[in-house]
Amino acid sequence: MKSLTKPLIQLMIFLFPVFVVPVTAQVWEMNKMVLLILGTAIILAVYVVESLFLKRTLHITNTFLGWLTGLFLLTALLSLLLTRDWYYSLVGMSGNMAGSFLSLLALSILVGITVGTFSRRDVRRALGLFTLSTALMTVGFLASLVGPVRSIFGGRIPAGFSLATGNLQELGLFLAVMTLVAISYSVFVGKRLRSRLGYLIFGLLSLITVLVISYTPALYVLIFGFVGVFVVYFNRMAGNSVESNQSSGEAEQTKGGAGDSSFTLRNLSMAVSLLGIALITSFVFYQPFPGLNPSDVYVKTGESLSVTRQTWANYPLTGTGLQTVLFDWTSYRSENLNQTSLWNARFNSLGNEWFNVAVEGGVAMFLAWMLLTVGVVFFGVLTLVRKKLPFDGTLAALILGQLALILVSFITAFGALLWFTFFLFLALTTTLYADRGVFKGKSRTLNVNTLPGIYASVLGLGGVAAFIGMFIVLFAGANFYRADISYAQGLRASDRETQREHFQRAVNLNPYSVVYTQGLVQSRLAEAEEKVNELQGNGSSGNSNARQQTLQEVRTLLENAQSLVTRSTDLHSEDIRPYEMAGSFYLESLGYQVGFDETQITSVFETARELDPANPSHLNREAEYYLSKAQQIQARQQQQARSQGGGGATDSLSAEAQQALSTAEEKIAKALELKKDYARGYRTYASIYAVRGEQDKQIAKLEEYRDYAQQNNRVIDRETYFALGQAYFNAGDTEDARRVFTRLMEQFPKYVNAIYSLGLLEEQADNLGEARQYFEQAQKLVPESQKSAVQQKLDTLGQTNSSSNGGSSLDTEDIPSSQEESEGLQDSSSSGTTGSSGLSPSSGSDQETGNFGSQ
Repeated sequence: MKSLTKPLIQLMIFLFPVFVVPVTAQVWEMNKMVLLILGTAIILAVYVVESLFLKRTLHITNTFLGWLTGLFLLTALLSLLLTRDWYYSLVGMSGNMAGSFLSLLALSILVGITVGTFSRRDVRRALGLFTLSTALMTVGFLASLVGPVRSIFGGRIPAGFSLATGNLQELGLFLAVMTLVAISYSVFVGKRLRSRLGYLIFGLLSLITVLVISYTPALYVLIFGFVGVFVVYFNRMAGNSVESNQSSGEAEQTKGGAGDSSFTLRNLSMAVSLLGIALITSFVFYQPFPGLNPSDVYVKTGESLSVTRQTWANYPLTGTGLQTVLFDWTSYRSENLNQTSLWNARFNSLGNEWFNVAVEGGVAMFLAWMLLTVGVVFFGVLTLVRKKLPFDGTLAALILGQLALILVSFITAFGALLWFTFFLFLALTTTLYADRGVFKGKSRTLNVNTLPGIYASVLGLGGVAAFIGMFIVLFAGANFYRADISYAQGLRASDRETQREHFQRAVNLNPYSVVYTQGLVQSRLAEAEEKVNELQGNGSSGNSNARQQTLQEVRTLLENAQSLVTRSTDLHSEDIRPYEMAGSFYLESLGYQVGFDETQITSVFETARELDPANPSHLNREAEYYLSKAQQIQARQQQQARSQGGGGATDSLSAEAQQALSTAEEKIAKALELKKDYARGYRTYASIYAVRGEQDKQIAKLEEYRDYAQQNNRVIDRETYFALGQAYFNAGDTEDARRVFTRLMEQFPKYVNAIYSLGLLEEQADNLGEARQYFEQAQKLVPESQKSAVQQKLDTLGQTNSSSNGGSSLDTEDIPSSQEESEGLQDSSSSGTTGSSGLSPSSGSDQETGNFGSQ
């Protein structure tokens, strides 16, 4: 084999669609662009060794599109140097590496090497391999919709390969582009029936897949593309005589020239007009587009434009940095969005790629991207309509695909596969442009042996640097891969210690990942809770030294978790997610009384509010902190009363507890000003009144939420409505409580809390038959590990005093213990206890973090 570079590029082209899209083993589910970056590093090293050290020649193809690609890469480098978070800009964010500097660099390197080494035959082979790989993906997708195939995977493929793709939007658009390429190739290329038939069959399969996905923008792309195929086909028919004369050696045909040109212009104007219509209808009708997954949400054009405009006001030249759209989405999203059901959504991407580039790279990168795309369109249209050039069906197919990708960039944000396809088609079409004489630039072959010593030395040093850089990239990429494997193993671990070890290894290999850090922090919190529960279960029995050692282990776990949280906020000071993780950690660890600095804790909440000012959950989280603080003060007060022989009863709250509750009330009132129907906020507000003993106000606040939701046609939050039923029960209003729980059970037939609570109500009313039915129904719905607790309730049915009836709720993840059951129907957020050990597990708080968008 004369060269390894070409086969390696062909292998990369073949593997990329198959690797990125289909269902694979969990061990392979890593960042989408890692394969591209690692493969490019190997290809570059092989290319350098072959060109500079073995063949001693370097082939350079100088093209205008090559200069535009280089300009785009330089502006991306400028954005990287001035970014607000260098790690995200360099590598990418949370599994999304498409558009990071490393991925753009790898794509640009692939373009340069491909243009410098490929021939026309190599281009056709690459296109065939890419189409074959996509065909395998398409067949696999369609096959996965068939029941027997899905059963092989244990039914874990709910909608084709949607779990693996994570983005049916990207899949639909990619297959739409490949449908155009396959159909146009079968229309234009050669006389080999077998080849044309193969492309036609794949095009039809791909078309069927797009229709199965029913992705509207993909259909727009198909409509535009088939119009383009129509225009090119009739242009070719009108220019047949020209092509025949060119093939026979004649330079130009004079007969019919004017008519052909007029025909070309008419069809070109028609194509441009239809393209404009497609763009307009796309912007008007498709956003926001509901995907197959109900959780898929897309950013409206107006919101994208608002974020872009405000970003340019603060970062006009270089933007915020690659992969940092999330930062300004959080800061600049419209407050009107906060009054909708999408208020808590966050996005890594905006409405389309133009907005992404504008926010991330500023004016400089936006202009460079515009020049590159306009250059692609200009040379594509020029090649399709010029009759002085020999017609090349492969080039026509690639150009139509590239123009479709330009349209896609207007319609949506690029994903990993679309970015790769854009640059791959750019490389292949540029190669054919140079072969067909579209460019006036010249290709040069540099002989290292004949170059002046200084130039040869520079080339040699550059080659050595590239070779060393390849090993650095491979080492870093291998660590990324190993970290992803460790994290996946941690998720599958059966015991807590093994899980923590895997998460720790993942964090050690990639300490910059917020996701890995969060997993390790949660694991340590869970381990601490297990140790404290074990101590409380043993009571006062057991060795005192062993108890103190266990308590020290708990403190060490929490202090280590705090160091992880602090490091994450320091590494990603502009990212809201580490601060959300920190706030949740401090809330959960508050009950352990480790003694974290309060100023440090409150600064976390304040920073989160500054980064995400329209999100009421940060204010609510801070209110919960002060509420928990008041609960702890109240618990200590009751414990002191018991130790002094007072029986533990005290109605008065200390001034410190009252101050904490007043601060909590102030915070949650501001949260409700941000979002009138913020259900979690109403629950927190009601809990404040419960701690104060103001039961009437607690009920009134929950009724206020219910009335607001009903008057404004909002779906009533299940947990908040259940809290109202709890409040009624505690106030002795059993009829209203029964009405709430019954309605909840009717609306949510599998909601165990409501069913179990109805059982408690019937038990209190001595309707033991009905109570048993409810408890048996609840027992069927809970996990196997919790059935014994319900059985214990059934065994003791009717034996408890009506004033201290069983527990009020039975959540499928936190079944009440016997001690909790003896305390009656209480609001879970208003019952804080402090164990005799001085450390007790916090009940925690449900997370209200942003849902990262599908784009």
